[in-house]
Amino acid sequence: MTVESRLEEVFIAYLNLAKVELGPATTKPPSQRSIQLLETRSMELRRLVYGLEIRSEFRGIVKETLSAFPQKSSVEDRKDDLDDPSAPRETEIQNLFRRSRFYTTLHNGKLIDERKALSDLRKQFRKANVHSRYLLPLIGVTFPVEAIEFPRPPGWLDQKD
Repeated sequence: MTVESRLEEVFIAYLNLAKVELGPATTKPPSQRSIQLLETRSMELRRLVYGLEIRSEFRGIVKETLSAFPQKSSVEDRKDDLDDPSAPRETEIQNLFRRSRFYTTLHNGKLIDERKALSDLRKQFRKANVHSRYLLPLIGVTFPVEAIEFPRPPGWLDQKD
């Protein structure tokens, strides 16, 4: 069995599990719950996704993705990942499923084209260039002057403050 076919097999197994876990029939009627909790739909989805991502089927996708698309690591990357070298790949796959609305689509009872979803997964890990965004808090940033004035475009609020 090839690496690509093993990846396809574990991906389809995870998709089938996600369909069952996130489908519309996942919530028990209130009379069958032992404790009544107020949970919004987004809270429910978050809980269900967390439950999916700790399962062995998700670990299988991480493992097979690492086999099919080995990580290009540098010395700096490896320093942080000595305990678990698959941790960065796990995070990448979590982000891919979450940002692609994979979970939301299934939770809303809609179908996912498994071939397209698998193709998207493969495309993401074949990319040569990856764009990263870093958001940093501006606390502690100081400027040499107390007030900074920016030039106003012509005609912008032709009034003085």
